[in-house]
Amino acid sequence: MTNNHKSSTSYDNYLKKKQKIEKQSYAKRNKWKREIGYFSSWIFNIISFLLTFIFLKSIIDVSFSELANSNILYYITMSLLGTVLMCYELVKRFNVDHFCADYYEHDNKYSVSFIKYSIITLIIVIPSIIGSINGSVKIVDNYNVVEKKIENNLLIKTDSISRFYFTNYIQPLQNENITLQNQKNDYILKNKTYLVKTNDNLITTNKEKISSYEKERDDKIKLLEDKNVKILNTKKSETNKNVWVFIIISFFIEVVILVGVWYKRKYDTTIVKDFEEIDMNSPNFKKWLKFTEILQFIYSSSNSKICGDIETTQNLTSLIENSNINISKKDLDDCFKLMNFLNIYEKEGRRRVIRMDFDKAALTLKKHFKIE
Repeated sequence: MTNNHKSSTSYDNYLKKKQKIEKQSYAKRNKWKREIGYFSSWIFNIISFLLTFIFLKSIIDVSFSELANSNILYYITMSLLGTVLMCYELVKRFNVDHFCADYYEHDNKYSVSFIKYSIITLIIVIPSIIGSINGSVKIVDNYNVVEKKIENNLLIKTDSISRFYFTNYIQPLQNENITLQNQKNDYILKNKTYLVKTNDNLITTNKEKISSYEKERDDKIKLLEDKNVKILNTKKSETNKNVWVFIIISFFIEVVILVGVWYKRKYDTTIVKDFEEIDMNSPNFKKWLKFTEILQFIYSSSNSKICGDIETTQNLTSLIENSNINISKKDLDDCFKLMNFLNIYEKEGRRRVIRMDFDKAALTLKKHFKIE
């Protein structure tokens, strides 16, 4: 019995929760999606703008690097580039919004204008994606910078190794060989041929030592070069990976922009349709609309200034009859009662004195009927 009671209670709670969820309007349930999507689309618009700006700036920098005294022209060009790119991003949003609006205005059906906006959207979005990708590549692709740095370091180290071997090993042996060669020439002149062979052997030994040191030097330089090539290959591989990551990110940026603009348009269109299909047909809305019409008639027929007098019911009824306005005496009386309740006017004897201007009175009426 207890289990049955618990099951019944749980089911009742489920029904209550279900009813509560069903009562929530589409607007309330999805407003956070609209806000986050729309805000994100603007953030990614800025990122797209910056990436494209970086890419185009790198091209312009190359052109201006060959010009002398071009600082003012350069800054003017950069300002124009920034302005053009900002307008481009706004045009992109505007066209995507119209593209989505056309789709939803035709009840999710394809039309001639839909195809037209589709083509224009592709023409605008594709260059934007290309610009974002190239801007991303410029940020992550520092391979050329690293290569130049490694080459400079290699040149310094190679020069240091060559100088070390030459100063400490090769040059002393070469100087010694010059001395031995001079001695040999002197021995030949003095017919001391028995000493010439000794010098020749010493010169040959020194040459072999020089060749050995040169080989040792070249091997060290080759080892260093191989190490740098390996570093560059690793760097190139990392750069390629980073480039692909940023290519994916660039596509994601454009998708977020498109989805953000699209969902805002879908949300706004759905709210309007819900309002037209549900709220406008509700008795509460119709009553508000009727009373707002009567309020406007009362204010237009009276001294609508604050502290001004409202026309008498008799005079207003005569005006209604003469103007063929669809307002009954009961509706007029009910509206006066509500206006008095909402402190839109106050009674001073037989007078009705206005306490709010029309805009404030209409807003008060709207809040009373809970019209959003």
